[in-house]
Amino acid sequence: MSELLIDPEQITRRRRAAQTIGADGRATPGAATDTTIWASVQPSSGRTLQLLPEGDRQRDPRTIYTTSVLRTADPTTTPPTPADQVQIDGSWYEVQVVPHWRSLDAHVEAVVVRVQE
Repeated sequence: MSELLIDPEQITRRRRAAQTIGADGRATPGAATDTTIWASVQPSSGRTLQLLPEGDRQRDPRTIYTTSVLRTADPTTTPPTPADQVQIDGSWYEVQVVPHWRSLDAHVEAVVVRVQE
């Protein structure tokens, strides 16, 4: 855990393997692996909200700071790479944006939005 994080808490990060396509052509989601990470969960500011598509701004966005690696979805890979999810206060959030700011400290800032069930 980094001393750079403000009020860190333990949250669960869920990372899924890429989906597989069966002989029948149907996609099967990849296996999920849950890991506990330390993160500081904060409300998203106006600056970070602008990084989200319009529709996602209404999905309870949060900004998290962590020293752990977080992955966004990558539809350009074959098969597509799914985004990581994190559990905050009992709800699942999907990693939408991981801005690449130049920084002297070793933390990751990520914008997450609540998963619609």
